[in-house]
Amino acid sequence: MMRVDPKQRAFFNVKQNQYDETLLLHPKRHVREELEIIKKKLGGIKEEIVDFGAGVGRVTIPLIQKKYKITAVDISKQSLKTLVLFAKNIHKSVYLKTAVDLTKQKNKKAIIGADVLHHVDIASYLPDFYDSLSKDGRIIFSEPNAWHIFWFIHILIGGNWEVEKGILQCSYFNLISKLKRYGFKDIKLSGFGLFPPPLFNRIYLLSKLNYFLGDLPFFKLFAFRFIIEAYK
Repeated sequence: MMRVDPKQRAFFNVKQNQYDETLLLHPKRHVREELEIIKKKLGGIKEEIVDFGAGVGRVTIPLIQKKYKITAVDISKQSLKTLVLFAKNIHKSVYLKTAVDLTKQKNKKAIIGADVLHHVDIASYLPDFYDSLSKDGRIIFSEPNAWHIFWFIHILIGGNWEVEKGILQCSYFNLISKLKRYGFKDIKLSGFGLFPPPLFNRIYLLSKLNYFLGDLPFFKLFAFRFIIEAYK
C-alpha cells in the first residue's frame, strides 16, 4: 500500500498550497522548457503514462493536451478533483485517469513527475516505481537540487520545512546511489540551470547560457534542478 504522510496530504489538500491553476494552460517560460525536456525523453510513447504526485496537473495538463494518456496519482483527493474538473473544461478528460495508489499501476512504459520526490521517502518508493514499470519502462522526474542554496532560502522565507525537508535526499550522488540500489540502469541526471531559470525568462541568450552551464559535468552537481531519467 501507498505510504501516505498525513502532513503532506493535509498540506496539499489546501488550495493555497497547490499549483496555481492559472498557469496550467499558460506556464512560464522555464516551466515550458522543463516540460519540453520531459516530453522529449518520453518520445512517442502511446501507452498510458503515470504522473506520480500529479497535484492539480502541472505536468498532466500539458501532456493530455498533446494526447498523451495519463493516470494521475496523488495522495491529495482535493488536488485530483481539481485536475479532473480542469481536464473536463478543456475537453481532454478522455485522456485522463486518476488514482491514489501507485502500487495498483502495472506494466507502465513511464512514470513521470515534478517536484514530488522530495515529498516522499525515495528509498521506499523506488521499489514501487520499479515494480510498476514494464520491462523496458523508464522514470523521468524533475526535482530541486539539494546542493543549490536557492531552495533553502526559498524554504526559509516562505516555505514549510516539515513539508520540504525531503529535499535533502535530492543530491546528485544520493539519487544515483538510490537508483542503482533498487535496480535501475541507464541512469542520467541532467542539470537544469546553474542559476534559477526564472531570472532569465525574458533574456533568451542568458537563459540558454544558464541551461548550458547547469548541465556541464562539474557544474551540474550544483544545478538548480535535476531532470532524472532511469530505466528498468
